[in-house]
Amino acid sequence: MHRLLQIFFLFFLLHVALKAQSQQRTDSLRKTPQNNYSYYSAPDRFSPALAGVASYFIPGLGQIYCGETKRGIKFLFGTLGCATIMGVGFFMELPYLTGGYNEHTTLGTSMMLGGMLGTVGMMGWSVVDAIKLAKTKNLAARNNMTGFLLDISPYTSMGTGKDAHFGITASISF
Repeated sequence: MHRLLQIFFLFFLLHVALKAQSQQRTDSLRKTPQNNYSYYSAPDRFSPALAGVASYFIPGLGQIYCGETKRGIKFLFGTLGCATIMGVGFFMELPYLTGGYNEHTTLGTSMMLGGMLGTVGMMGWSVVDAIKLAKTKNLAARNNMTGFLLDISPYTSMGTGKDAHFGITASISF
């Protein structure tokens, strides 16, 4: 029976992990590299730091902040599932820990440790994924920007007499 629960636990973690990563994204998200990412506060919609901090406190909240609600819910329930398995293992071991029984159960210990590792792993993965997701969405938005930028600024050239020049410079970026 305990082997069956261990196998179920492993398949559950694998299922949650694969489903969270298989969330469909647009082509621009998949093609956007994250090399040399720099955060620009004005045009960027999502803050990678805020997404990471949100997912640190509540796993999946950073993904929800970035607009990936299903993905965030999967991280949240995956973490809660691992924490539940850890809690069940703890309650199986509780009689041993309080001195009621002389020996502990292998299943309870396995569930407690596996659930703890799964919970910590899911929480860390959620933070890293939220940061990457915010960066990816910002870069994809930058690549899909349409329109143009008109920059007008004054121009001065200091000189003496007839050598002094004043004017306006303009540049257009598409």
